[in-house]
Amino acid sequence: MRCNAGHGCTASCRGGCGCAYVYDTKECFCFCSDGVISSPEHALLLKDTINFVMSGLPLERAIDHLSALTKIKIHAPSREGATGSVPLSGVTVAEALQEVLTEAGLVAAEIRCEPARTA
Repeated sequence: MRCNAGHGCTASCRGGCGCAYVYDTKECFCFCSDGVISSPEHALLLKDTINFVMSGLPLERAIDHLSALTKIKIHAPSREGATGSVPLSGVTVAEALQEVLTEAGLVAAEIRCEPARTA
């Protein structure tokens, strides 16, 4: 499988892959279904704009990856052995998460990007 989130953000894996390209920081995060999920030094915000691509990836691994990128604990069951392919371009992290949860057959409440509270 090959994933290309644009801007040179690519991965090629045997058992499925996923990549996220972050527009603001120009960072790329890719992972394979059998590989270790790497996460950024700082958490991505739900409002950050990304390209998110996954191909032939077990849906629970995609959810784990988005959890690692956002540093938000996401526990979502998915259909046993279900894989998916999602090509998303210019979406927020919240929209990517919503799409993956939907692909996993879960109905998720709307995920909103609330502005940070100021003291």
